[in-house]
Amino acid sequence: MTALGEKKTLKRLVDHSLGLEVVIVNAPVVRVRGEWTLNVNRNVYREAVLRHLVRDPRRMTGDQVAFVRKCFGMTSRAFAGRLGVKHTAVLKWESRKQYPTDMAWTTEKEIRMSILDSVEKSATRFREIWRSLGAMEDENGRAATEIQIDGADLAA
Repeated sequence: MTALGEKKTLKRLVDHSLGLEVVIVNAPVVRVRGEWTLNVNRNVYREAVLRHLVRDPRRMTGDQVAFVRKCFGMTSRAFAGRLGVKHTAVLKWESRKQYPTDMAWTTEKEIRMSILDSVEKSATRFREIWRSLGAMEDENGRAATEIQIDGADLAA
């Protein structure tokens, strides 16, 4: 018999609850109805993943594009309109799932800047990250690897 609300920390947890694979190190979990469940503030978790996506030097995957679009609360048509592309382009990118999209770097940079604008409050930090994005290379087809977040930063 286990205690109600029993908690522990896992060294590494692979989570798919946001629609993409995220590796959480030092993941706080709680037992709910006999199952171990991630025990984090979901808004802080989403924002941590968004911040990671802005700075990640790898090309965005279809799952990541879908995650961003959903975080913005947009339909594929609305998201396409914001980016100046047809909604079929968004559907094509998202259909790539865990593989990098083939979108133009300028479009991906616009997505990253939109994320940055929504999560970064400091103008100095915004400019610093903007400059780092300008230095990223346009390397289509580079294999995407894991997003890794420290669970200690996601307190519930």
